[in-house]
Amino acid sequence: MSQDVDIQKLRKRATTGARWTGTATGIRIATQFIQLAILARLLKVEDFGLIAMVNVVLSFAQTFGDAGVSNAIIHYRDAKRGELSSLYWLNVASGILVFIGMWFLAPLASQVYRQPLTDYLRLGSIIFVMGPLGQQFQVLFERDLRFKRLAAIETVSIVVSSGVGVVMAFMGYGVWSLVWLGIVQAALKSLALAVVGWSTWRPMLRFVPAECRRFLHFGLYQMGERTLNLAGQHLDKLVIGIVMGPQQLGYYDLAYRLIARPYQIVSPVFSRVAFPVFSAVQTDRNRMRKGYLELIEMLSAVTVPVYFAMFALAEPFVLLQLGPGYETTVHLLRILCIVGFFFSISSPQGTLVLACGRADIGFYMNGLRTALVVAGIWIGGRWGLSGIAWALVIVVGGVMFPVHAMIRRRLVGMQLGEFMNRLLPFVWASIPAALVCIAVRRVVTWPHAAVELAVMLPIAGAIYSGLLWWRARTSVQRLLRLARS
Repeated sequence: MSQDVDIQKLRKRATTGARWTGTATGIRIATQFIQLAILARLLKVEDFGLIAMVNVVLSFAQTFGDAGVSNAIIHYRDAKRGELSSLYWLNVASGILVFIGMWFLAPLASQVYRQPLTDYLRLGSIIFVMGPLGQQFQVLFERDLRFKRLAAIETVSIVVSSGVGVVMAFMGYGVWSLVWLGIVQAALKSLALAVVGWSTWRPMLRFVPAECRRFLHFGLYQMGERTLNLAGQHLDKLVIGIVMGPQQLGYYDLAYRLIARPYQIVSPVFSRVAFPVFSAVQTDRNRMRKGYLELIEMLSAVTVPVYFAMFALAEPFVLLQLGPGYETTVHLLRILCIVGFFFSISSPQGTLVLACGRADIGFYMNGLRTALVVAGIWIGGRWGLSGIAWALVIVVGGVMFPVHAMIRRRLVGMQLGEFMNRLLPFVWASIPAALVCIAVRRVVTWPHAAVELAVMLPIAGAIYSGLLWWRARTSVQRLLRLARS
């Protein structure tokens, strides 16, 4: 009986966490939409290409920032104060070392890209010094499902940093406006977490290497997995930046940002809450399997129709978000929507793997994906940006999707049929809605992209909702019960 009560309390806290995360996400969606719409009209496409190069380098460096122990704290839920103190100072030391390394390696990155990136990288690497000050407190808040504070901190940091970036772009600072946008966001978030966290408990001035051992064992696999994961995510941008230059990378990176936004925004609303919940019931494979299926159903209900709509209405969407002059991005967006679709339905995979304590599986899985991306870029690059985009489609849809199915079966006994039964109703309901949008575009000339989207998106939404209720009423009712719970 007590276990049932505990599970009910856990579900209630998870639901509250999802609500707060969802609220913060909604504000972030609106802020980022406005931010990109303004910046795309103030900056050159080459500026976005240069910041994409900077972000690729900083992303790889960031994998070493906390030695991979953050998720280990959530997985090992019994960490004592002494262990947390040692881990805190380990994170601080790791961040300082990464900053020093980036300071000296920045000129090498500039030589590889053949672009003047040194000053951007050196300034941007300040985030590695600031981040560890609040990183552990964020992890502890997530572990304990205290998402209200996190939502407030993240909302303020992204709104303020967006304002700084836009003002600097208006003043003609170009790439520097994007660099400072990232720095201000990271600084505000980390300092706020540190202030709130230190008011609750203060890490002791101690560092005992033995206290970090079990966390580092988990974390080293996690760090290796992150490195390979980032390699798989950014190799295409690395190659495009080196071979084709900042302008082509700018077009590609903007298309990639647009397709990444739905799953990067929607997925954390549930996955971020799911990791500590799954970790709390990690010994119950049946409960984890059911929870994962519910998670996939909720994610699919939102992200699947979004990607079909983006594919069908790519041109007005790009015109509204970025303005004229981004025709290359429109074509790439249509291809990368397929990549985004597979990313969205696979994004909770890492949550399940880590909750089961199998960071080693994540490491090998991302190693395989990275190798496939390398091969895909080498072959697809002969056909330019489109060839690279299609190569990613083959890798994530043709190879990694079946691999993920095998891993889910091994970890929690999930059959592919179970997974597809939760996913397919949303696909079948999205296809007719997308086809109607495509057909209307062929016969109607719209005065403005905003008018087209204002008319077609509600129509597509009505078609999707009606078909879903007609063909998959059970799935809809289950989702409504989950939402009300």
